Amino acid sequence: MSTNPLPPEDLPPTSAGRLSLVMFVLFVVLAAVIALMLVWGIADPTMLLKVVATFVVVALTGVIALMALQPRS
Repeated sequence: MSTNPLPPEDLPPTSAGRLSLVMFVLFVVLAAVIALMLVWGIADPTMLLKVVATFVVVALTGVIALMALQPRS
């Protein structure tokens, strides 16, 4: 019996893990687009903050829901 508290390295990815990776990549792209819009003066910062807040709430809700609904092994 191993005394290592960490899980094995070769665990298969779960749907929640894949969704969180996709949401992280989308968040980075969204942050880059928002930065460009702020630099160019295209959009209102308050509106952009509302977009980011909405995205974060939807992404976290989706990932947490998938984590709760995935079958236990």
